[in-house]
Amino acid sequence: MFLEVHSSCLDFPDVSRSTRSPPRPAICLPGWQSFNGSCYWIVSNVNQLTTWYEAVTKCSAMGAHLLFINSQEEQFFINGKLPDFHQVDIPDIWIGEAWVGLNDINIENQFVYTDGSDVDLLPWAENQPDNWENNEDCIHLTGMTHPDPGKINDDKCTATREFVCKKGEMLIYICTSSSLSSPFAVNCCFLSL
Repeated sequence: MFLEVHSSCLDFPDVSRSTRSPPRPAICLPGWQSFNGSCYWIVSNVNQLTTWYEAVTKCSAMGAHLLFINSQEEQFFINGKLPDFHQVDIPDIWIGEAWVGLNDINIENQFVYTDGSDVDLLPWAENQPDNWENNEDCIHLTGMTHPDPGKINDDKCTATREFVCKKGEMLIYICTSSSLSSPFAVNCCFLSL
């Protein structure tokens, strides 16, 4: 992969005193979906269904984590990316079901994400989590066959489902010194991959 850097990239104004970061486009590798600075790999092929543990391993092999949901906007984005979603007029319905990185494997009812991030949003389906038969420790998004579609539900970690991986964008920073007499006067820009 070749990257082309234009001289204007190196002439960005000094934003070190700015209180807000300038907006930048979210760019992901081919096959990944982009939303709000993160990249998503959505596996919804019936031939690639996996257990929760296998999904964690597959996401890790791609440098990602099993999906963690930080906002309702992100949940709507993910829901809208499943196949055949647009056959339905409700913005939070999945046609299929997919594993997310949320679990309570170590301590019952103490839910954690596989990436270690805080659990800020728990859009549970009605009457969930229920830990049915004391054997449901892994979390998935509910599908059309569930009484409360588009939410999260606990299930056996050995069930096979679709899954969604999530990772941050890959950034490359390019910095140059603006003059030989002042080597500490550096201009930088970034490229997203």
